[in-house]
Amino acid sequence: MSRMIRSRRNLAAAVLTGLALAVTAWVQTPTAPLPSVFPAGALLTVESKNFAAQLADWNASEEKSDWLGGDNYAVFSRSKLFIRLREAQGEITQAAGLPTLDTADLLTAIAGERSALAIYDIGELRFLYMTEMPRAEAIQNALWQARADFEPRNAAGQPFFVRSSQETGREIAFAVVDDRFLLSTSADLLAGSLELLGGGASTVAAEAWYQEATAEAASVGDVRMVYNMRTLARTSHFRSYWIPQNITELSAFRSGVVDIDRSTEEIRERRVLLREETSEAGAGESRATALARLAPPAAGFFRASARPSTEEAVTLLREKLLAPSGPDGMRNFSAPSVSAEGIAGSESQLETHIDQAPPKIQRAEFDAGVLGELFAAQELQASLLVYQGSADAPWPGHRAAVALESSGAWPQGETLAAIARSASGLWTMSGVGASWAQDGEIYQMSGLKPLFAALDGGLLVVADDRALLEAILARRSQPTLKGEAAVIAEWRRSGLQQPSEALFRRLEHQSGGGYRGPGREPDLFSENIASLSRALDSVISMRIERTEQPDRRLESVRYELD
Repeated sequence: MSRMIRSRRNLAAAVLTGLALAVTAWVQTPTAPLPSVFPAGALLTVESKNFAAQLADWNASEEKSDWLGGDNYAVFSRSKLFIRLREAQGEITQAAGLPTLDTADLLTAIAGERSALAIYDIGELRFLYMTEMPRAEAIQNALWQARADFEPRNAAGQPFFVRSSQETGREIAFAVVDDRFLLSTSADLLAGSLELLGGGASTVAAEAWYQEATAEAASVGDVRMVYNMRTLARTSHFRSYWIPQNITELSAFRSGVVDIDRSTEEIRERRVLLREETSEAGAGESRATALARLAPPAAGFFRASARPSTEEAVTLLREKLLAPSGPDGMRNFSAPSVSAEGIAGSESQLETHIDQAPPKIQRAEFDAGVLGELFAAQELQASLLVYQGSADAPWPGHRAAVALESSGAWPQGETLAAIARSASGLWTMSGVGASWAQDGEIYQMSGLKPLFAALDGGLLVVADDRALLEAILARRSQPTLKGEAAVIAEWRRSGLQQPSEALFRRLEHQSGGGYRGPGREPDLFSENIASLSRALDSVISMRIERTEQPDRRLESVRYELD
């Protein structure tokens, strides 16, 4: 009897052990991404670990209320893009037979925890949305309650509902499957997803662009976006509405992934962009990290770049310090106006010859060649641009400095002479007075525009403010941070926002003739963009680091929160 009892106990222990191992293995198995049941062919996907919580945070945030009440939203709400999106929204709710449905309320009702959205056509707004939520909660939304007005269909044994508008051609389809709610503007996409719930290989997650991009990501963030850049770059709506308009640069990549993580102290983005073709990017040691240490803490913005080309270095000095208005000055692309009274001239023009060409105006130009020869011989290793706010100046705005690091020591006389000659035609008459005066290790150029320079071995620093130059030189003893980033840039709110807003207010007030009456369009920078900045005033700083590798580009963005 005792042997039988022991054998039964051993059998029970073995069964329990096996069950424990099976449960442990099941718990440790990674959850398949929702795009694994999305039909192939999407342009991009957005996935969220807890969409309901994130949406609730946004709805309760001060940022939302400040933005909706600001000039930026007011102007955006009158834009062509906003109007088209609003029209599409109305067409979709009309197709659902719920024209008075509040979209924000519907979005809250169908926001579950793990969620994903796939966009298949930007112009037609063809998308598929899926969220995980208890079935009892999913059947409480307005769409499910109005399902009697929809056409019932079936795919892979699963019922779904479709309704369309003959007037607009829009259709909407939805389904509730177990603890999942699905919504789409295409019955075919939703039916395809229902079929894939039972298993299938033709999914977004099985496509090469999605697999390659996600395989390079370290971990899944609170929000993840994966995109097929090869297809997106050829999409007309993307090319038209993509704000940075850097399509040519993005065309060098085939796909990418962005993961976003949130905490009370910061928001972090981790980006991976996969190249179409391998390159020599990232070859050699990066010096951007070493040069970034020179940016003073009071600076509002800095950008350090590794291995700038000769043309990039010349452009940096020209546009930020030596000739800020550009080499060609301001151009007027508008045709001359014609007087309504038909007056062709006045008595003051009686001496103007009409039988010969007017004399050519000799315009001063920036001489880029002399700087180009100097930089080409120095083998540039890194560049640094620094902006520092100057609210107390007669004209508020910012002061700028440019630092260049070369492989060898800068030749003092040749370097200073090249800088003077490059801009002498802009600042002086026939170069008269373009000379340098030394005060310690700092040189100051005589002329209408303040310009200061300092040379220390392989380091050259040029600035339009002596205090800024001294602050940069004082940080030469700072330790170099670890990292091989090719580009490091940081924006700090405390250093630039107030001076910039003051400058834009003054400039836009003068250019607008001083009119500040009711009913006018908000000024672009001092009111429109400024209202967006103030809505996001919880962001203290933003820092981006970019690392270039032969087959990919890695970017890390950190938003520090107040």
